[in-house]
Amino acid sequence: MESRILQAAMVKLLVELDRVLAHIVAAETDTPKDHFRFDRHPEKDVTLAFNNGLRAAAALCFGGLLWEVTAWPEGSTLAMFVAVTSTRFSSFENPVMAASGFLRGAVWAAVVSFFLVFWILPDQANIETLLESLFLPMLVGGLALRAPGAVAATAAAYNNFLPFMVGPANHHRLDEINWLNTTPAVVLGIGLGVLVFQLVLPFNPANERWRLRRKMVSDLQRLATGSLIPSSAQWIARSGERLAQIIRHMETTPDRLTEAYLTGAIGSMMTGLLILRLHNVLFHNLLPAPQKNALKNLLQTIGNMQGYTLAPAQAAQQALAILLQATSQMTNLSAQIDLGRAIGALEVMQAEFETNAIFMDTTRRFKPV
Repeated sequence: MESRILQAAMVKLLVELDRVLAHIVAAETDTPKDHFRFDRHPEKDVTLAFNNGLRAAAALCFGGLLWEVTAWPEGSTLAMFVAVTSTRFSSFENPVMAASGFLRGAVWAAVVSFFLVFWILPDQANIETLLESLFLPMLVGGLALRAPGAVAATAAAYNNFLPFMVGPANHHRLDEINWLNTTPAVVLGIGLGVLVFQLVLPFNPANERWRLRRKMVSDLQRLATGSLIPSSAQWIARSGERLAQIIRHMETTPDRLTEAYLTGAIGSMMTGLLILRLHNVLFHNLLPAPQKNALKNLLQTIGNMQGYTLAPAQAAQQALAILLQATSQMTNLSAQIDLGRAIGALEVMQAEFETNAIFMDTTRRFKPV
């Protein structure tokens, strides 16, 4: 039986390897009419969307209130950039990280535009000298845009706002009075949006990782109960997105906690694939009743697990013992194949549930042993 399980695993591995190699060869061949696109369906995160909506609403209300109370002539500009900032930040998973770089870029643009508007451009009278004056500041912004990490986010805001703050035109320039009215409104509007996003429902990477862990365990339970039955490719894509989120929430260098989270997430992905395999075996309906009942009991145990528990590992061990008893009595070839697939899945699931029992305890924060 062990050799049969190993043979089936090797066959599946070779088939997948052949598909990967075919994709690599296809990617290296330049086809003129190749319209291939990866079919990506990002998960709709209702909680994250709701939180960002509340932050944006608070920022807009506060900006409108400031305009109403002060009767500032440039209050509309402030409110407009509060809206722009809130809209932009709402599209990010970690808005606080994006907000700080955005504000830095706006401040740098204001500083550079001050020297351009007050010192350099007043002495110029044609478009050629204007282009020469803007060449170096915009070149620096373009080069910074290709830098990794937070520098690129700062450069993106700098490149967006510098032309607006300088106001280049063919026949006139932005005068100092208009600059003093407009630029502070822009910077204040962006700063107000940043401040609100940092104070209203502040983003916490630890809490976000905990929420992701609850979603991963909930997905496993839904897989086990049958309320969520994706294809293997869909499950891998879904789990891969979870891994990417964990990586995005880590510090500049991975620490022990992040590595433990990644290990647990990979274990959850593997466990989900094996649950799908057990559902597939049960769908074929080729195993005897005792073996089917053992698999159903395992899936029910997974669907009902709460807190720290080794019940799924024990249920997998019991199901494995029951299925091993039937190896010598099985005569149907198709049933033997399903039996081997189920036994291989149970051996891995038992180890995964034992190893990741702490990770799957979503009632408390995860602390790797």
